[in-house]
Amino acid sequence: MSKGLTMKKIIASLLFVCALFSSAYATSYIIVEEGMSLLVGKTKIYNGTPVEVKSQSSKNATVIIKGFINPLDAKSLYATKNLKLLLAQVNDDSMIQKAGDQGTLEIEIEAKYLVENADLAWEKSTDRFYEKCTKCHAAKVVKDHTMLEWEGLYESMKEFAKPTDDDTSHILRFLKAYAKDGILSE
Repeated sequence: MSKGLTMKKIIASLLFVCALFSSAYATSYIIVEEGMSLLVGKTKIYNGTPVEVKSQSSKNATVIIKGFINPLDAKSLYATKNLKLLLAQVNDDSMIQKAGDQGTLEIEIEAKYLVENADLAWEKSTDRFYEKCTKCHAAKVVKDHTMLEWEGLYESMKEFAKPTDDDTSHILRFLKAYAKDGILSE
């Protein structure tokens, strides 16, 4: 009887520790209701940025943003090595811990700016894409093109859709995030 009970306690303890660890470093996304970025002190974090939640209370969360650094601009973190999708910008480059061409930023934000669902974080940009880019044609399969290809395609077609500058920012972030070489998949 004590062997079975001990084994159950061990399994329960392991499951509890695994749950704590997985939730502590689960991927969440920054969601910004107004505009394209969240200003935290002198740090700008862009909508849809994937983060690891290191710790969280009901009001605040400490998050970790990992990305790539442009050698000519050590104050910016990008989602991929091609430096096309900006995640965050800092005022002081010492805030980013560097390891080669990659960097890590740890920062405290209000917990209300976190969501666990990427689709929810990217909803506003997705809506702008479908609203503006399906006026003349059916929606393209975003993952069929790279970030660089989308920059050129969008530039060649935007005169027909008449997007505002804000629309363009949202649409290009959406296209780059979901591109063949992006960080998300449809």
